[in-house]
Amino acid sequence: MPKAKELSQETKLTKVSQESKTIKKKSKKDVEESSQGSATASPEKVNTLESIQPKRAVSSYLCFINARRPGFIETNPNLSMCETVSALAKVWNSMTDDQKKQYDKVAAEDQKRFEKETNELKKKGYFIDKDG
Repeated sequence: MPKAKELSQETKLTKVSQESKTIKKKSKKDVEESSQGSATASPEKVNTLESIQPKRAVSSYLCFINARRPGFIETNPNLSMCETVSALAKVWNSMTDDQKKQYDKVAAEDQKRFEKETNELKKKGYFIDKDG
């Protein structure tokens, strides 16, 4: 008996965690009902957050790390991943602003992409359900 009880609790936890990662699409009916103060609005479409959410923008530092890591690992194969990133961070901190500009440009382009994809989702009426 105790195993069945534990299993049902695990199932509930899994179900709750899956439900907390949902996105809902507003319908005209939902918008009208929310403006009228109705509490019985139901979502028209529910999808998982991971399937719709755009990939976040990458910072200029991460652009640098991603560009330099493969070559750095080839020249220093005996370093662990933590040591590699630490060494690359020292290189990044010693760079001048002029040297960082190329990575800033890549990061700015990626930020524009992220904003564009986010705005497209907003125009389609998607929103993140904070209540879970």
